[in-house]
Amino acid sequence: MTASNYMNRALRSRDPRYVLILSKLGYVVADSSAGTVVKNTPQKQPDSSLTELRKQYHLLTGKNPAKSWNAETLSAKIADAMGG
Repeated sequence: MTASNYMNRALRSRDPRYVLILSKLGYVVADSSAGTVVKNTPQKQPDSSLTELRKQYHLLTGKNPAKSWNAETLSAKIADAMGG
């Protein structure tokens, strides 16, 4: 038998307010029809080469690169900034 505490009861609840609150705390809905909420896995770290490209772009242009830019886009933007 598992311990019956507040979080366990909240996770079993079908009240959508719990889903909203727990999702803001880092939990995600595993099955939206049942309202089941599970703990979110840690986000994977960005690629170090992408981080280096972002730093290089910032040094060249003085602007922060868009978060949606991938390594290819950043490489092209850096080449344009360098005049080539």
